Amino acid sequence: VRRAESKSRPELKRSRYVWLKNEANLTAKQREKLAWLTRPSMQLKTARAARWRDDFNEFYNKASTDEAEAYLRRWCYGAKRSRLEPIKEFVATVEAHWDGIIAWQNNRLSNGLLEGTNSLVQAAKRGLAATAPRPR
Repeated sequence: VRRAESKSRPELKRSRYVWLKNEANLTAKQREKLAWLTRPSMQLKTARAARWRDDFNEFYNKASTDEAEAYLRRWCYGAKRSRLEPIKEFVATVEAHWDGIIAWQNNRLSNGLLEGTNSLVQAAKRGLAATAPRPR
């Protein structure tokens, strides 16, 4: 959203990381810039998209699966009506992977460890292939 909007709004130049970082990780100067960019008088689509992102991240703070699922349903319902195409596309992705997202809420597991192990196995296979004698 910011990239498209920055073509017509020069005040968005050099603000990419202000939008990408979590608010807790911003420097004082970045906080000041974010406060200036998010004032209502600016009417930035980028600011609206950032609010939708922050609201979505609240999903991860829900204690129970039922509470998280209800929150996510409400969030998707509102986000579909946001008039921001990238947000609507993200909602479609969330809905396509709904079962997996809710399953994560149940057990808080991901396949990150498995993917990391697989990358090590693949690297080892490439290393062995480089040292193995070639058939003649």
